Amino acid sequence: MVDVNIHDAKSQLSKLIEKAMAGDEVIIAKRGKPMVRLVPIEQESNALKLLGCMKDEIEYAEGWDAPWKATNWPAFTRITWDETTARHQHYHLAIGR
Repeated sequence: MVDVNIHDAKSQLSKLIEKAMAGDEVIIAKRGKPMVRLVPIEQESNALKLLGCMKDEIEYAEGWDAPWKATNWPAFTRITWDETTARHQHYHLAIGR
């Protein structure tokens, strides 16, 4: 914490601002009585600047949010129990070698 009187604050204002920006508490007093606290203005965080920065910049195809149908995707085809067992046994045999 830095305590300074008004006269000294006038002559050292740049240094006091640097100290406040560095996180030090700077108190300016008049006749020994604390009058004001010098604090930095809070800066807007970068995270808040990112929110909404691409608004109206990205175009989506119509129906992009439509529900998926598993029948339209080959990756979603069902595997029967026999195929699963065969794959498991094949894997098991490959490890046993």
